[in-house]
Order: sequence, then structure tokens, then C-alpha cells
Amino acid sequence: GLFLGFATVILSMLILTVQTKFLPYSEEYAKQMQLMVMPPGRPLWQIILVAALMPAICEEIFFRGVLQGILRKNLPKQKLIIVIGILFGIFHMSMFRILPTGLLGILLAYLTLASGSIFPSMCLHFMHNGYYLWASYYKVELDSTMCISLAFAGLVIGALALGWKPPKEEGN
Repeated sequence: GLFLGFATVILSMLILTVQTKFLPYSEEYAKQMQLMVMPPGRPLWQIILVAALMPAICEEIFFRGVLQGILRKNLPKQKLIIVIGILFGIFHMSMFRILPTGLLGILLAYLTLASGSIFPSMCLHFMHNGYYLWASYYKVELDSTMCISLAFAGLVIGALALGWKPPKEEGN
């Protein structure tokens, strides 16, 4: 969760950048979302508690615990992962966030199935929201070379932690 969390924030921002070319949204919408999530004058720890930790616990219990547990009996794993991801994207009630949030939901559903526990998905969800809030609070440029490099390193470390093995070279 620690490594993948930062990578998912960067990937979400890249998806949103491409998406706005086809589906633009107003600056006013962005400002209103920012004010709703990060009210002025609030310390970062309160924002992270309310907008990162609580959603990570509550949404994971509902989506990956209850809903995924119920649907797991009726759907093959691949369809289950996609359905839970789509529902997660729709739940966030923003046409602009459906794609990146849905993809995050797919990763969280996969992580829950792969690990057999919702704890890793809670950690990843918390780190994703927490990194995003931290970056917004301190106005970190997420499209910088450093952030993209850290995201790539996080993806590699996360993939290795999930059991991905690079293909072996022929003759070895």
C-alpha cells in the first residue's frame, strides 16, 4: 500500500489530464471540490483523518468486505474485480472521477482477492488518499519528473510485492 499509494495518485492525475482533453471540466468545479475536501484553516492531520483514513476504512469494509463478499459467490474473479471497480467509481458520484476511481477500485478488489484480506486494500486506499491530500495541501507538482519516477518505482515495488516476476531471459 505504501508504494502503490503514491503510484496510484500519479496515475490518477495522468488519467485525469488525458481525460480532460475529451471531457473538460470547469475551474469552478475543481475549486468547489478542493474546498469541500480541504476546508481552509484546517490542519493537515484533520483533513487526512476525515478524507483519507475514514474513507479507507469505511469504503473498504463496504466495497471489498461486504459487497465483494456477497458478489464473490455469483461471479468469476475477473468479472467480480471489474464490477466492484466500476461500482466504486460510480459511488464517488463524479463523472470526472469515474475512470481513475474505477481503476483504483479494480486494483483494490484485486488486492483483496490476492491477499485474502481487506487490510492491504485499506492501507493502499489510505495511502492513495493521504498522498493526494498531502500533495494538494503543500501544492506539490505531481507531474514533475521526480514524482513520476517515484510512482514508477512504487509500481515496480508494488508489483513485486504482489508476486509479479519479470520474464526470464532465454538460456537461463
